[in-house]
Amino acid sequence: MNVSKPSDPAALLGELERLGAEMDALLRAFEACDSVQAREPILAAIAALLQARGTVVDAFVAWCASPQGKRAMASGRRHWQDALARLRTHDQHRAELLRTMVNRAGEHLRQRIAQQSLLIYQRGAL
Repeated sequence: MNVSKPSDPAALLGELERLGAEMDALLRAFEACDSVQAREPILAAIAALLQARGTVVDAFVAWCASPQGKRAMASGRRHWQDALARLRTHDQHRAELLRTMVNRAGEHLRQRIAQQSLLIYQRGAL
């Protein structure tokens, strides 16, 4: 998705939902793996997905700050609040799952992805 011109907030929210579904699949795959070697590519995919998600969130925040975004937020406040609350709830659940899996995976994995994934995810948390 091209997010350099954040003119369609519904598309941005849709992209965040799509990325969330992709994250859910990656988290399930990570949880199903038993070996560190099998988890490495999944962790790389999670990190890449979180980086892409951060870009979409940045675009959405830019739209919210624009005059057009401010008008739309004022006139459709309930719609946007509901959409953002739904995303926030799902994101909190995913962050907890990721944190739990990292803790179970051990110190090596914790150090490796804590710097990348969790920081990127927190940056993108709405």
